[in-house]
Amino acid sequence: MEKLPDLLAHLTLHSILHSTPQSASYPSLRAQYIQDAPYTPLLITRPKDAAQVSCIITYCVGNGIEFSVRSGGHDLYGRCFVDSAVGVDLRDLDFVTAEGNGTVGAKQGACARIGGGILTGTLARKLATVGMVAASGSMAGVGYVGWASHGGEFCWFSF
Repeated sequence: MEKLPDLLAHLTLHSILHSTPQSASYPSLRAQYIQDAPYTPLLITRPKDAAQVSCIITYCVGNGIEFSVRSGGHDLYGRCFVDSAVGVDLRDLDFVTAEGNGTVGAKQGACARIGGGILTGTLARKLATVGMVAASGSMAGVGYVGWASHGGEFCWFSF
């Protein structure tokens, strides 16, 4: 891909961790629930915060580069990555922040801010420490945001 050198320079400039198929870390980052998933992303990014996610997505959209988003990597069809697209791997965004007595519907209650890469089991454990719960499936290794937003990991953007 002729856009790869500029993309790599952009990621490096913004201190965004990334791995190409030639990197030693690539096979472990590409590993997912479906072990024989045939998809080989162009590279896999590991953003550390929302600003880095925005930086990656903005660059890809502005330069016509396809990307996919991985929450936990548990999609039954292995579609958290897409051939020759940038993989945005959210697993480093695995936080929960409980926020005071905000308004939830018509009732007063606590709210939680949930990172895009948190797994269901981790979410349940962290929420339990502050007396909160969230609706979820029963598999601890499933990415919560993928499950909560549409029941799976698949999120691919093509331009």
